[in-house]
Amino acid sequence: MAGMVSGARMLQAAGRALRWNTRQSQRAAMLARPLSSTPLRRSQGGSDIERGSQLHGFVVEDVQSVSELKLKAVRLRHQRTGLEWLHIDRDDANNVFSIGFNTSVTNSTGVPHILEHTTLCGSERYPVRDPFFKMLNRSLSTFMNAWTAHDYTQYPFSTQNGQDYENLQNVYLDA
Repeated sequence: MAGMVSGARMLQAAGRALRWNTRQSQRAAMLARPLSSTPLRRSQGGSDIERGSQLHGFVVEDVQSVSELKLKAVRLRHQRTGLEWLHIDRDDANNVFSIGFNTSVTNSTGVPHILEHTTLCGSERYPVRDPFFKMLNRSLSTFMNAWTAHDYTQYPFSTQNGQDYENLQNVYLDA
């Protein structure tokens, strides 16, 4: 039970930690390319990852196994930008990625929701109108969405195809 509580607390804390300052995370996301800089890849398995290890500019801050969920959670921080990365290593066919931003508001103008949709309207590298809607029928994704909650905006996707994962992650990080 102690392991489950400890693991659950880590995942809960990591979820809160991922709601970082929007400006800092946008800068960090731009610096997170190319994909080869992704801290952990499925092929690495995370088995030899220890607290304090350095990977592609990230420092491992915490590693915990959550046996009840059959996963290992690895919390990393990018040394230069402060971006926080929660990597969940689990034997699962789905490859899941999500990026989230703190979008706390002080009024009811709906700006975070408008920005959620504006973000999905192309970028310098992908100068097409609504690349996310174009990806829906060209991707092998098993899930693709975005939403704005009361204090954060989230952009998740999942796919079982490795190349599709890399393609989608590139588009998401470029937006």
